[in-house]
Amino acid sequence: MSTPSYPFTRNAQTALKNAARIAEQHQQPSVDSLALLLALLQMPNSQAQAILTSLRVKVENLAARVSATIKLEAKQTSAGSEGKRSGLNLDVENESILSESFVEMKDQAIDSIDGHTLLLGMLRSPESKAGQILAQYGVTAEQVRESVRIMKEMPSTRSPIFDLPQKMGGAMRHGVSPIFIRVQNHCLWQ
Repeated sequence: MSTPSYPFTRNAQTALKNAARIAEQHQQPSVDSLALLLALLQMPNSQAQAILTSLRVKVENLAARVSATIKLEAKQTSAGSEGKRSGLNLDVENESILSESFVEMKDQAIDSIDGHTLLLGMLRSPESKAGQILAQYGVTAEQVRESVRIMKEMPSTRSPIFDLPQKMGGAMRHGVSPIFIRVQNHCLWQ
């Protein structure tokens, strides 16, 4: 099956490409939900990883389990199919996940499918392997929605105090010692 056109964020597109790479590395004929889940968990600054961590899921253990399951399934299916595939072939359960992610995107009135929406799509597709593993870890769609809501309400970590290394670099290029940079009340070198 080919990828239907869904409005994906850049991170979701990257996750899908990484899932295709994972499937290709394991000589799988199509991208399954486990490859997509592993791709989401392996992305740097992953929304899915942050959400699962906030739900007290040991993400490293989950990623190791998903990876081991992919390898086991690859060994079982490698004898049967040796065909070369091209492009992004999604299996039926991933098509279901993308469809559920699209419905979730519409329910939340957002413009595109991102990492947390893909995670919710997995949870809304309990027949998928990824949905089953997440359920075994006690993750529910309601918990993920609540975690996303809380994360959106949190203040941004991008405040002047976090700009300090950039500001110090600029100040030092202009000959100002870091000792004279005043951090009190977020008054930094401009």
